[in-house]
Amino acid sequence: MRTVRSLLLRLWPALLVAVGCSTPFHAVPTPASFVELGKTRFDFQALSADGAVLVGRQIKPTKPATLAYWSEVVREELVKTRGYQVAAEEKVQARDATGTRFLCTAMREGTEYVYLLALFVRPDGGVLTVEAGGKKAALERHRQEIDAFIAALFVR
Repeated sequence: MRTVRSLLLRLWPALLVAVGCSTPFHAVPTPASFVELGKTRFDFQALSADGAVLVGRQIKPTKPATLAYWSEVVREELVKTRGYQVAAEEKVQARDATGTRFLCTAMREGTEYVYLLALFVRPDGGVLTVEAGGKKAALERHRQEIDAFIAALFVR
C-alpha cells in the first residue's frame, strides 16, 4: 500500500495533465503568494498582491529549433525590442529538463523593474516559458516561490 501511495504522489502532476489539466503549469501548485487569474491570453497567469506577475506560455513553432537558437531569439527580443539589460543568463532546471534563465532589469520612470524568463525546448520542438516581472522589490520577495514553481514543472 505504501508503495502505491508513494508512486501516486510522484506521478500526480503527470496524471493531472492526462485527465484534463490543459498545461504543465496547472500540474504544479500556484505559488502561495499568487492568485491565478483564470482565462487570459496566456496558458497560465497569476498575480501577487504587490504587483508581481507570473506567466506561463507554450509555443508550437512550425519548425523545431534548439535551445541555443531560442535563447538568442529571446536575448534579442529582451534587449533590442523591450529595452531590458540582461543581468544574468544561466542554466535552469525544471523537473525533467534543463533550460536557460534570463534575469533582466530596466528603469521605467525612475523605478527599477526586474523581468525573469525561463526558457525550455521540448523534444517535439515546442517551447515552454515561465516569465515573472514587476518592481524589483516585489520580484525579489517572490523569487524563491518563482524558482520553486519552475523547478517543479514537467516540461516534456
